[in-house]
Amino acid sequence: MGFLNEEEEKEYLRYKRMGLLECIDAHLIDLANGAIEVVCGDCDHQTDIYSHMNKVYRDHHDVQPDQSIDSRIHELKLNGGALLIPEKSPITHLGEDRVLIEHIRSAMRMKKIQTVVLFAHAPCGMAGMFGLTLTQNLDCLIEAKLRLKSELVGAKVVCFMHIARSDRERRTYFISAAKWRLLYPKRVRSDPPSTAAA
Repeated sequence: MGFLNEEEEKEYLRYKRMGLLECIDAHLIDLANGAIEVVCGDCDHQTDIYSHMNKVYRDHHDVQPDQSIDSRIHELKLNGGALLIPEKSPITHLGEDRVLIEHIRSAMRMKKIQTVVLFAHAPCGMAGMFGLTLTQNLDCLIEAKLRLKSELVGAKVVCFMHIARSDRERRTYFISAAKWRLLYPKRVRSDPPSTAAA
């Protein structure tokens, strides 16, 4: 289980100040018929990610803390989660991007769910193995959304980033692809980082 290093902490604080990492708000997600979640399988961060998402689902459905909720979450997990989806993702090497996209497509069709929730987290062991910075992690998350929007007709795609800070505080944030692209237009659809492992 890891936490942000000093450089990542600086990146995180900069994005927080810029308003790129926003508090999760239930109105950002259309949960009327459930959601397809693409999340990393990292066992050390699951509890916190689920606690944040559970609150979002409860707020959306106006469920009291002592009531149960049927959230209709169709979950897809692979190491790296949403970071595997971009066409030029430096962590995809076995065709995981196509596998995930086709599983999302079939889940949309079978379950009649249009909302796709993409999760990334930092630090991420898979991203770390390939030398991705927090910024590159966010780039991949935005690229994943753009690719899904272009390949899956009718998909509503939302991006979340879970952060485990150096002071051991954990929090999940909403990130707007529109804001990211506005501030970093040249970063989107770039080549994989040269530091990536083969």
